[in-house]
Amino acid sequence: MIYLPKHFEVTDEAKLREFVSNNPFGTLVTFRDGRPEFSRLPFQWEETGVVGHVAASNPHSQAIRDGADATILVDGPHCYVSSRWYSTPTAIPTWNYASVLLEGQLEVIEGGEAVDALKRLVGAFDDTNLEPFAGVWDDPAFWSRASAIVAFRLRVKSATGKFKLSQNKSAEDRAAVCGVLSASDRPDDRAVAALMQQL
Repeated sequence: MIYLPKHFEVTDEAKLREFVSNNPFGTLVTFRDGRPEFSRLPFQWEETGVVGHVAASNPHSQAIRDGADATILVDGPHCYVSSRWYSTPTAIPTWNYASVLLEGQLEVIEGGEAVDALKRLVGAFDDTNLEPFAGVWDDPAFWSRASAIVAFRLRVKSATGKFKLSQNKSAEDRAAVCGVLSASDRPDDRAVAALMQQL
């Protein structure tokens, strides 16, 4: 569960999918014997669910085989917001950020489906037609090494975004914050400003 005031909540699935596509790295969380387990990993949100993989030696591999309930927390850009940027002199500084919470049930992906899932994941970030990938997908030696991973799918039952982007401030204050962030040298600042402009 996440603290989520209504004015920061985003439920539009198209917007959430776009956000996850632009920020395809997050934290997989499950519980075992009352204790949380965390894995940081890349993934893709596909039509059938969120697809990724972990090392076979990772304790999460057992949670995947067990079909455990799980959460993936996706963090996007974030930044400091100074009270000096507001027109309201009593305003206090804060932090703007965007994140998405994906909840559902894990399932293992095996065989040819796992091969295809890995191809798609690598292909999202690299040109798989170039060396060293070209021709490697059908090489048994490659897949003997790939057996050290466990591919999974999270069947998403709930998707919620928390976009804390100064929605609780006046239009004048939002414009001032957005202006400062847009002119910043920090990529995260500019990314937050871009999200603010989309509201």
